[in-house]
Amino acid sequence: MVVIGAFILPHGPIILNPSKEGIPSSAKKIHYAMLEASKHIEQLEPDIVFLTTPHSIALSHNFGIYLNRAGKGNASWEGEYEDYEIEIDFAQSLAIELVDCLQEKELAVNGITAFSSGMNAPLRWAEVVPLWFLKKVPTKTKYLLLSQPIRPFISPPLDRIPELKKLGTNLKSYFDFLAEKVVVIISADLAHTHTEDAPYGFSETAEPFDELMENWAVSLNEELLLKKALPLLDQAMCCGYYGFIILQSMLKKTNFTPRVIIRATPSYYGMMVVEYL
Repeated sequence: MVVIGAFILPHGPIILNPSKEGIPSSAKKIHYAMLEASKHIEQLEPDIVFLTTPHSIALSHNFGIYLNRAGKGNASWEGEYEDYEIEIDFAQSLAIELVDCLQEKELAVNGITAFSSGMNAPLRWAEVVPLWFLKKVPTKTKYLLLSQPIRPFISPPLDRIPELKKLGTNLKSYFDFLAEKVVVIISADLAHTHTEDAPYGFSETAEPFDELMENWAVSLNEELLLKKALPLLDQAMCCGYYGFIILQSMLKKTNFTPRVIIRATPSYYGMMVVEYL
């Protein structure tokens, strides 16, 4: 089988509860956009959901693939959203095989086992938020999680960009030979410097960066991603950038129709919901 669809989904817990007091209207709109995207994922009936996550158990330099039997966690953020929980089954045998396959290609990928392979790996907001919306995906669906290296906000060294592109290409090649139907999800928020009171401060590059990412998402124009957006990244601070490079290579030579369902800035960070179907 081949990849049957791909999605960019945000992971800020603010989008989980549209009825919560004080939630901005843009967060509510993103919530309903997530419901729309999740409905389309349900209709695809994937056997495997492959998710890249920038805030997980992370290695210092390498990517990691979870080798546990399953994962469980909640969307806890600053003492809230702990009641939004998920428990998912990992495609354990495929995860082991995928690590071996990527290492044979001399890619910087390692397996990650939390506690014991038969136990649940802990999950948090970057996995729980997007996957919480997939509650109606068939129970037979299993998951592959790719953890991004530490320091997701900082520009990748120029010599690492070819490696990220190679990783995307080899992931796509691996999925093409599977019997299972695969949906790809990039868990990602955009610039984290939209407001003065942001943890990372304010940058005038935030909105131009997010606009570039929206334009890239609907065009998959590599120049927008790697030439125009990259110089802004250190100031804009986007946790999803590694995932975008991987996705760019995975979707090369595919016939998906891109669609940005929404892009908005409900907090100090931007978000967009994008589908490729």
